[in-house]
Amino acid sequence: MEITMKRALFLIVWTLVSLSKPAHAQSYALRGTLVIPGDVIGNGIVAISGTKISSAEVDASSPAIDVDGVIFPGLIDLHNHLTWNLFPRWKAGRLFANRYEWQEAAEYVEMLDGPHRALDAYSCEMNRYGELKAIVNGATATLGGIKADCIRGLARNIDFLTELTPNQEVGTEPFRNLVFPFQPASPCEEQAIRDIDKPLQPCAPGNLPKPTTTLHAAVAHVAEGVDASARREFALLEAHGFLVPGFTIVHGVGLLPDHFDRMHKADVGLVWSPRSNLELYGRTTDVAAAKAANVVIALAPDWSPTGSTGMLAELAYAERLRQGLALNKVLTPKDLVEMATVNPARLARIENQLGRLAPGFAADLIVMRRLPRPSSGPPDEKTLAYQALLRQSPADLKLVVIGGTPVFGEPALMQRLLSPQQLQQTETIRVCGENRLINVRAGTYQNEPWSVTEARLRSALTAFRIPLADFVECSIP
Repeated sequence: MEITMKRALFLIVWTLVSLSKPAHAQSYALRGTLVIPGDVIGNGIVAISGTKISSAEVDASSPAIDVDGVIFPGLIDLHNHLTWNLFPRWKAGRLFANRYEWQEAAEYVEMLDGPHRALDAYSCEMNRYGELKAIVNGATATLGGIKADCIRGLARNIDFLTELTPNQEVGTEPFRNLVFPFQPASPCEEQAIRDIDKPLQPCAPGNLPKPTTTLHAAVAHVAEGVDASARREFALLEAHGFLVPGFTIVHGVGLLPDHFDRMHKADVGLVWSPRSNLELYGRTTDVAAAKAANVVIALAPDWSPTGSTGMLAELAYAERLRQGLALNKVLTPKDLVEMATVNPARLARIENQLGRLAPGFAADLIVMRRLPRPSSGPPDEKTLAYQALLRQSPADLKLVVIGGTPVFGEPALMQRLLSPQQLQQTETIRVCGENRLINVRAGTYQNEPWSVTEARLRSALTAFRIPLADFVECSIP
């Protein structure tokens, strides 16, 4: 009885405080179906106080804004190359045996690598485009950007700046994103990977990587291809001493069941990017074998040229694979949702801060439209909630919140959540024929509208006769 009375008093006080504060104080509550994601709450409320979630539970009586949708944790993209995502899709017209083949192809150099190098002066603008594209596709945290202050304030950058710590310095994340792990930046960094979760060894002056205490996690491209040379990279990984807890393999297309068994024993994770794999190699990772070996698997889009525009499109692609192949006997809709939320958070060692709707977690969330109930009969409520994420497009993304701040969404929702001053900073973009407001004046770009950055990028690409890629895919071909 005493606990009930205390809870009632807390709710009354919280409600009065939240209603008395202006929108920019970021204290509010949203009502909808909550995907925790380990559980689904049909009529729930997620309450946000400042930058954190204060509660996420069934509570039909408390005041809240009804989003008329399904609320998920913000999606976590653990494999991307953000500054490449302004380029349109690249069709090589042939398949490759491994990553080294297409990287040396003349058409790749002409259409992607050459222009990307030439646009180095626009790296901050390219990064801003990549982060906004990630957000419009449901990601609140990503990696693969550039190490510069221009990344501050948009999506969370897992490899350089999550902003989970106040006043954090760029480049101090205890995380490494390695495109090619066998050529580390320094011998010190190589040893740091072997010693994940152990104090760093003394290094020569100038070779000491940040952070100077402990490295917690690393992801690296390994076995990206279908031939023996790609598969041999796993042996190199073991020889370098990198098969350690906290290490995650990106791609792993050429790996066999025995490799996944060894990964599980070493507590090594996997990032699956099926669309890019199938576009480039005609085959993707044996996720059935990885799942059978109990490897922790995350899903990510890789990059726009051969992968997906973002997390929503990659989830839709993976769901189609699940339905069309024997994967439907291995993977469930819940599995795919967890591959975009709790699993990447665990692999990045931030599972106590991101990836769930839970008290004390960062207030990163997205809202999707509800799926209509099928006429043939009532489906399982949990499955219907999960499918709201897996079977819809960015046009069905109603709201994105990062650190308690609404950064993208339907005009009606954004107008209810933002202060008049914040609304003056928003801009309208078109997503699959619908208007959406973006609130992305942050960091280096707090005084620059997105439209100015967009115009600058379009002009720079004109020299190569390349159009600026679209933010979204309204349907998956």
